[in-house]
Amino acid sequence: MVLGTLILGTGVFYLHNDYDNESALLSQNLTDKKVDDIDVSRYLQVMPIQPGTWWVYEGKRIFVEVNDTKAQETIAQKITEISDIKKEGNNLRVFTKTSYKNDPDFNEVEDSFLISESGYAFDESNLAYFPLVKGQRLTADYPERTDGYYDYYVTDVSVKNILGQQRKCYDISYYALPDESLETFCEGVGYVRDSYEHHGTPNEWDYKLIRIEYPALKK
Repeated sequence: MVLGTLILGTGVFYLHNDYDNESALLSQNLTDKKVDDIDVSRYLQVMPIQPGTWWVYEGKRIFVEVNDTKAQETIAQKITEISDIKKEGNNLRVFTKTSYKNDPDFNEVEDSFLISESGYAFDESNLAYFPLVKGQRLTADYPERTDGYYDYYVTDVSVKNILGQQRKCYDISYYALPDESLETFCEGVGYVRDSYEHHGTPNEWDYKLIRIEYPALKK
């Protein structure tokens, strides 16, 4: 919801991840099966995952420079590329690199997500299977909470026109006391939106998908 992103992204994706702990857990379960031996077309129902696939997002970025109090606004870009895929049990671990243009806080982020032929993990390891439903809880970081805070939930299900095609899409929301985020994940595409807002400072973005490059489409 990283996102992502979102992949897109995730989640997710994003300010709420612990990358060091995640890397340690991933190394225990991965296999070295070659990318050429994996039929990536079987996962297209969820999203394209072939290495070399990349998503370009563009949107408004509001921020405050260090030692300044005046909010500034610019148009920035976020580019997420699939760098590698590996088998993880019966599923795939997909590795991504995300770079930014004209963003004051981010340069490059490496991340990963888990995917199956019909599901996507909006956290590190728990697959949610499509179709999702409104109100569905996608993560369980704080299972004892019942107020809807500090976990990712599906807050809307709709059909959207994404780059000229009709896709089933899910708004995925995260609410916390200091901040909130909204990501949109569409079946067959991945993340198409990544937005974030901090409640106490002028720190927000709203990235929307403007382009996808998928190697198989060039053949």
